[in-house]
Amino acid sequence: MRVYGIKIRIHPTFIGLLVLCVFSGLISRALTVFVLVILHELAHIAAARAYGVKVASIELYPYGGTAVLENTFEGKRKEEAAIAFAGPAFNLLLLFFIQTLRWQGLITGEWTLELVKINLWLAAFNLLPILPLDGGRLARAFLSGFFGFVKTTKFLAAAGKWAGGFFVIFG
Repeated sequence: MRVYGIKIRIHPTFIGLLVLCVFSGLISRALTVFVLVILHELAHIAAARAYGVKVASIELYPYGGTAVLENTFEGKRKEEAAIAFAGPAFNLLLLFFIQTLRWQGLITGEWTLELVKINLWLAAFNLLPILPLDGGRLARAFLSGFFGFVKTTKFLAAAGKWAGGFFVIFG
């Protein structure tokens, strides 16, 4: 499927997760999370387009999504940092907007608190300084000036593999 020239890919395991969520009664929460993930990725796309970076696709996985950009960002630290921060920034802005409406009593209910929590977790998790997360891209943008792009990428990718293993074992 294509939306505004961007290919949207859905991994088969994502469909499996949705089926499990239907049977466990969590489909509304799962759909809420993945709508927010798609909006998060659209924020990356908007930032990428502002820098003239082409977007190949959005890919959805059971653990989240990714905007696939046609650029390695080697030597483009400012652009990489801005594009990487756009997703978590969207989630933080939405969190504060919803929370402000809650404080003022304009919106109420458990679902509003759930939206705040989901946005907090999406932003916080994505800011972990490991690749392929946004925090890893931010860390690479800042550290590659000191250690080089390739060396920094290898280190942050290895850290991401270790963190992924940790999350699988202890999750």
